[in-house]
Amino acid sequence: ATFYQGDLVFCGKQTLYRDETFESCRLTTGKDFHQIQSNDEYLYITCTKTNQIPIFADIVMAIVNIVPPYINNSVKYKKNYNHINNVFYYEVEQQWYVNLNRLNNDRQRLSGYAVFDRHFTKEIARAEYGWESHGLCFIDDIIHCLVGSSVMVDSRYHPNVGGLFVNSELVWQHNDNWFCKDFSVTDDYIYVVGTTKTIRANRKHADGVLFVLDRKNYTLLDWYVSEGQG
Repeated sequence: ATFYQGDLVFCGKQTLYRDETFESCRLTTGKDFHQIQSNDEYLYITCTKTNQIPIFADIVMAIVNIVPPYINNSVKYKKNYNHINNVFYYEVEQQWYVNLNRLNNDRQRLSGYAVFDRHFTKEIARAEYGWESHGLCFIDDIIHCLVGSSVMVDSRYHPNVGGLFVNSELVWQHNDNWFCKDFSVTDDYIYVVGTTKTIRANRKHADGVLFVLDRKNYTLLDWYVSEGQG
């Protein structure tokens, strides 16, 4: 959830819900919402299955198409190829960073990011960063994300480990039972959330987990399991 012009907006698979009335606004484009980022009174929504980012106010103002690599190849993966997981506006550079869960080859599951200008009209660069990544962002001007190792991956192509990836270094590694996808930060702590590692069809009823890390040195302070909460 995020706040937008004083109203609480929930992100469903294809629907936005505004305020306590749950008035809905179903987008006619895009599928499989992963994350919402607010900036300058607009919402930027990752539509993973269509490789798009609609820019939304009261209506869809624009749609950014994330161009897959090998664009001239006639292959079935084009729509969801990069599996974009989130967008992040980096104020220092006045640029947008798009988390590309899949960068070049679906089987290898190496990740990266695309950089766009502040108006989201031009892609400036792409770079490799991590593997099976989620939640890419800048904290204290240092790039952070979660890396993972799902049950579907061939571990020959990347480290078969998951955890917090900071400045191209795995600074904290979690137990191999978990697949973590998001984190939040306070002045003192980093909260990492995930679920039991399982096939996608079973994730809804998998055990959930919350890890609490010390923000200064990334040591694990505590962790909690929520059974069957997905």
